[in-house]
Amino acid sequence: MINGIVKNDKPMEGQEQRKGSALAFLGWTFVVLSLLWLPVVTSPIAVILGFLTKKVEGRDIQGPVIMIAAIACGVLGVLGGLYAITKG
Repeated sequence: MINGIVKNDKPMEGQEQRKGSALAFLGWTFVVLSLLWLPVVTSPIAVILGFLTKKVEGRDIQGPVIMIAAIACGVLGVLGGLYAITKG
């Protein structure tokens, strides 16, 4: 109670406290980029961002999913690039 006002730190019903999601957003961005542009560079960055999403933001499911998607999209990006070079 401060100056006659009761302070309640708990979120009200229907409100949800969310942690920042900048690392997750950047991770997904680099996953998509690993399909389209320099997969050898962008895929490892996405894996690192997925790891940081898990450790820093505490997203125990989304972090590993970003890491797996980054590896898969990186491989597909490299194979797509090789295919384009051989057909071009």
